[in-house]
This record gives sequence, C-alpha cells and structure tokens, in this order.
Amino acid sequence: MQEMQKAGMYRHLENRRRRLARGGTVSEFAGEHDYYGFHRVTGGWVFREWAPDARRIYLTGEFNGWNPESDPMVPVGNGSWVLYLPGEDTLWETCRVKTVVEHYEAIG
Repeated sequence: MQEMQKAGMYRHLENRRRRLARGGTVSEFAGEHDYYGFHRVTGGWVFREWAPDARRIYLTGEFNGWNPESDPMVPVGNGSWVLYLPGEDTLWETCRVKTVVEHYEAIG
C-alpha cells in the first residue's frame, strides 16, 4: 500500500476516534452509508465517495455512454467527493456504473 494511502486512512481513523470521544454514538460512527454512495434527491441523484488521496474522480456508466470524463466529481473536503446528476431518470435500478480514480503518483 502506498504511503499516501496509509496516511489518508490513518487520518480518517483518527478523525473517527475523535468523533466518538466527543460523545458521538456508534450509530453515527457506523452510519456513513447514509451519506456516501447514491441517493435520490429532488430533481436527480447525488453520489458521494471517500477517496482522500485522489487527484480526480469521475463517474462513468451506461447513463453517460461509458464516457470516462464527462461526469467529474467535486472535492468537498476531508477526502470526500460529490457529484450531482440532474434528472430523476438519469440512473435506473440496473444501471451499471464505475468510478474512475486518478491518484497522485507515489514519490520515492
């Protein structure tokens, strides 16, 4: 595993430990599935991913003709990325998707 990935995972673990120490509940700690992933929202879909050492992330799939760069995600801090897809029918139940992650090259 690359050192940057290890460092990102360590930061995430330390943030989670601090959150619990401040009186957070186990449900809050374990409930990230309510934030990350695909969620239907008014007028479309939102997709969130955690990738602290990513340089760029794109969502590709049947919905965009597998174009690997047409739907870039936006970094929103703390390693989280988000993408809003307008249109309630943009995604469907059996729609196949992939994330394309560009990462920084390891130094050393």
